[in-house]
Amino acid sequence: PACHHTVTMSQKKQVAHLFKNLMHIAQEYPGKEPSQVRHLIKNAFRKNSNLQKTEEIEEAIKKGWYIVDQMERLISFAKYRHLRRKYDPSWAEGHEKQIKDILENL
Repeated sequence: PACHHTVTMSQKKQVAHLFKNLMHIAQEYPGKEPSQVRHLIKNAFRKNSNLQKTEEIEEAIKKGWYIVDQMERLISFAKYRHLRRKYDPSWAEGHEKQIKDILENL
């Protein structure tokens, strides 16, 4: 069927909404400059710009929203870590290297 090989208007709106959300989240992403994160996001969208099949596009959109969720979790964790260090400096001493390793491996 032709409907399985064409990009729908709904998908275009979903992709635009996803892109906008990722660009907004890039402003708060910890450990990298917002411009670096935006560059990575743009490259990922360019890489997938050749997708034509509805199923492939849907899968890419799902993956994109999963990434949004993970980025939001990481931002929340970074904010928590900041507050924890601010109010309990001794906590940071034992966890700083472990946290740095986690962020570098993302």
